[in-house]
Amino acid sequence: MLALVLVPASSGAAFAQTAPTPEQVVLAHAEAWSNGDLPGLLALVADDARSYERPTDPYKLTGELSDTIGSKDQLAAYFRAISAKPMARETVAEMAAVGDVIIAAGVSTDPQDDASGMRFLTGYRVRDGQIHDLWHIAWIPAQAPVGPDPAEVIRQLIAANNARDTDRFLVLFSPDAKHFRYSDDPRKLADTPPEMLGDAASRETLFRHYFAGAPAQVEAIKLFSVGDLVVEQSHLTGFSDAPERTVNRAFIYRVRDGRVTEQWLLGEDILETPASGAMRPSLPAPGLRAARPGMARSGMPIITPGVPSCESRSCR
Repeated sequence: MLALVLVPASSGAAFAQTAPTPEQVVLAHAEAWSNGDLPGLLALVADDARSYERPTDPYKLTGELSDTIGSKDQLAAYFRAISAKPMARETVAEMAAVGDVIIAAGVSTDPQDDASGMRFLTGYRVRDGQIHDLWHIAWIPAQAPVGPDPAEVIRQLIAANNARDTDRFLVLFSPDAKHFRYSDDPRKLADTPPEMLGDAASRETLFRHYFAGAPAQVEAIKLFSVGDLVVEQSHLTGFSDAPERTVNRAFIYRVRDGRVTEQWLLGEDILETPASGAMRPSLPAPGLRAARPGMARSGMPIITPGVPSCESRSCR
């Protein structure tokens, strides 16, 4: 079992005096791993940390608890057992963030066999400067044949939203596409299906209602793929009831044959704008995820392409 870590662009960088961002924690974790620094590695892992295998259920992003590195104690034992030989190097290519969740993509290479590279997609939950959950989502040979970029389908989805092109938007979903939202269980990623978005008929009804209003405009901040999985982090603006509001959200999609077959909403956050004008996320309190689809934690409705605002109705 390989513990996925992300190798920073340069090693040895110390944290600033301010609290590290989740991305910085992930990179520091990678640096400690790559340097064989077990005390440093364990300092970045929460006592209750859990690591999960890749899922075998195509509708889930969370697999079974690892029997090798599932707990902090197991991770320490695993690290001691393998640290005497050259470590695999995991180099991050992309990261997306929402709340305390980081989704990262990159390439893992064996230092003794550069041709054996693997592309990975992995998720971290980081709170108070420590990793609490690590999800291995996908792991495919780097030399696997590359077809059309599935991220292009999501670009088209965003363009259709911004143009208020309902028909074009709907045709980009497979007729039997499945939708999931962030979980009430903080140990899982987006495993809950919305009650009102379960099939093609409900998708047609909800999105036609959504586009009849004034859809928020979507700007892709991060968009990248590993195999048939696409990660999207976007900012939404243009809310008619709150023009100053910006919402940060993240999805993972599965795209096959030019259409979305599964869609997982990982979270969404209202970005606050301090006096400096720089935006920062309004993060959930410890133990809480972002609000349910369609509602921010403040109770304000959020219209999110892929999970329309349900206003007073339950999306669950």
